[in-house]
Amino acid sequence: IRRDVKAVADMMDDYPDLTFTMSQVSIYETAKKTDPDIFRRIQQRVREGRWECAAGTWVEGDLNMADGESVARHMLYAADWTRKHLGVKAKVLWEPDTFGHPGNMPQLAKLGEFDSYFHWRCNPDRYDGWPIWTWKGDDGTPITAFSESYGSDLAPGVLTWRAIRHLRDGRRNAFHIWGLGDHGGALSRWQIDNLKRFLNKPVMPTVRFSTIKRLLEAVRQEAPRLRSAKGQTYSLFEGCFTTHASIKRCNRQCEGALLAAETLSALAGLDRNDALRAAWKPVLFSHFHDIFDGAAVHNTYLDAHRRADSSLSKAGRVTREALASLVKVARAGSFLTVVNPLGFERTEPVRAALPAGTVGLSDSNGRAVPVQRMDRDFIFLAEKIPAFSQKTYRILTRAPKSADLRPVAVSEEGDYFKVETDRATSKLHKQSGCIGSYVDKALKRELVAYGVPIPLTHVPSTHAELALNVFQVIDEAHNGMTAWLINDILKQENLLRGA
Repeated sequence: IRRDVKAVADMMDDYPDLTFTMSQVSIYETAKKTDPDIFRRIQQRVREGRWECAAGTWVEGDLNMADGESVARHMLYAADWTRKHLGVKAKVLWEPDTFGHPGNMPQLAKLGEFDSYFHWRCNPDRYDGWPIWTWKGDDGTPITAFSESYGSDLAPGVLTWRAIRHLRDGRRNAFHIWGLGDHGGALSRWQIDNLKRFLNKPVMPTVRFSTIKRLLEAVRQEAPRLRSAKGQTYSLFEGCFTTHASIKRCNRQCEGALLAAETLSALAGLDRNDALRAAWKPVLFSHFHDIFDGAAVHNTYLDAHRRADSSLSKAGRVTREALASLVKVARAGSFLTVVNPLGFERTEPVRAALPAGTVGLSDSNGRAVPVQRMDRDFIFLAEKIPAFSQKTYRILTRAPKSADLRPVAVSEEGDYFKVETDRATSKLHKQSGCIGSYVDKALKRELVAYGVPIPLTHVPSTHAELALNVFQVIDEAHNGMTAWLINDILKQENLLRGA
């Protein structure tokens, strides 16, 4: 990082017309820590308008799997940092390499005070690519989108081709993103010197170094008719949604824990913004698209898991402190309080550590609530927990005479456990855990095709691959990007014995 930003800063001294656009607060922060002198030169170029800050997010993250609240934190924390250290806020949302663009991004971008959106992948015109277009979000919010690869050079043929591509759409203002390395990285003196040999040739378009800000101004002044598309773009690299699944789990755990900690601390009247910001930043860093999408090298994930553990620990401390203030401990009896940190009423299963002799719970209205043992914990259905509020249950070690706390009826039928409830009868295969039968009593219908033996077939055969909850091992054809792409499926094995 230091090498690249220093190279650009040095080139700006030698080429007075040179401009540069750079994203990602994490890059600026690293440059500030490793070489304060270089960072001061960056600050000066930003003030001059030659170094354009496109750091509207903490990193160039994946947008498909990150929670919307996380994207908002990216924008908020990035704006705070760049205003403090660079004196500006990014106005272009720079998302070139995410593998798809959700339909709510135009709305989020406008709410984040961005006036344009830059991307490379997943252009609505898959084959020709619209260089400039109007993207309308799911709610109809429009934003001007710029689209181009960003690992190109300054060869005359490339620049001429870009100008012609824009002329085909009726525009006299075109743009071209250039840089060296894997999709960018730094600038080259040789490229600039070579370009100057061709600038005044008759066939060459007029070329000047610029910024996204100036480009947007020129496009608005020209006022061309732009093509438009609405909603989510298509996505690429479906393998990235499953590769390194553990980092996806860590991310969702961190997002949930941090959002809950924010809400609970606010409800408790505690100002823990600094602690929570410190916990959020490592999570945002792990959103970098090649980390989050499972395409990074092994050691990257060792670091990412350490960051996640640290963030979860910090969120847990804030949550415990807030709950100690919000939940009042009863003077007599044993109670369990369920707190809902979300903004809507919830009815969901709850898993909790309860005394070994627990037979059930009783809510504030005296209604008995059955519990089910799972390992050392208990599970029960917490119904209608109010938004941003709580509900307290009394822990019962002796069932009231009027309460029906009978456990779910479970019996054995050959190779299956039969589970009977008021709503359904199901059969669970002992060896594999697959659900071979599920009869919905309200519908009076079997919902599994052929997961248990059919009577009078003489031999107890099944098509258990048609059952529910079947664990499968799938073998795909090799390809050169196995972290990104799922190739042809060659073999599928259903683990139905001893799984």
